[in-house]
Amino acid sequence: MASNPADAAGTPRDGRSLVSVLGEAVLVLAAGLVFGWLANAVSPRGLQWTRNYFPLAKVEAEAPRPAEDRPASQDPGALEAEAVSRVQARGFTAWTFARVAEAFEDPRRLTGQVIWVDARPEAQYRRGHIPGARPLDPYRPEQQLLELLAACLRADQVIVYCSGGRCEDAELAATLLHEAGVPRERLVIYVGGFHEWVEKGQPVETSTPDSASAGTSSFP
Repeated sequence: MASNPADAAGTPRDGRSLVSVLGEAVLVLAAGLVFGWLANAVSPRGLQWTRNYFPLAKVEAEAPRPAEDRPASQDPGALEAEAVSRVQARGFTAWTFARVAEAFEDPRRLTGQVIWVDARPEAQYRRGHIPGARPLDPYRPEQQLLELLAACLRADQVIVYCSGGRCEDAELAATLLHEAGVPRERLVIYVGGFHEWVEKGQPVETSTPDSASAGTSSFP
C-alpha cells in the first residue's frame, strides 16, 4: 500500500504542519510562565526572586563542621570573654548564663514569645537539649528552617546556642535566621552553650518537638 505523501512530509492528518504544532506548544508554555509570574507578583506570599532563602545551605560542602574545641585547661572566664567579643563583633547580642537562666524562667517561653534554638548536630540534640529548644543545624538547614522560621518571626526573642566555648554554630544559625527575615535585635546567642547549661545542673529534655513520648530528664 502506498504511503500518504502528507505523512511522509511530517504533516499531521488534520492538515497542520509539525512546525505549527510546535509553535502552539511554545505559546502555551510561554503563557503559563507569564501567568505564574503574575500570580506570584500579586500574591502577598509570593517568592522574592532576589532573596536567598537558604544562604548557608552550601556551607557543609564548602567547609566541614569544626570539631568542638573547649579545652579543660582554658580559663572559663577568658573563654567566655573571647566568645562574647566574637559574637558582638558579628553584630549579635551575647548572653552569659545568669541572663539565660533568667530568660528560662520567663513565662513567655511557654507561649512561643521566647524561642530557644539548638544549633548542634541533630544526633546531639536528640540525646539532650534545653527544654523547649527547637533544632536548627546550620550545616543542614533546609527542612528545619522551614519548620522553625514562622515561629521565630512571631517571637519577641530568639535565643540560639550550640555547645559553647569556641563553637561558632550558634552564630551561623543566628546569621541564617537573620538573613531569612528575623530582626537582628531579636536574636540572642548564649555563649556558654549546652556544656555550661549541663555543668550548672540545669534541666535537660530528651523529647523532640514532634514527640511527646519522652520527657525532661537529667543529662548523664
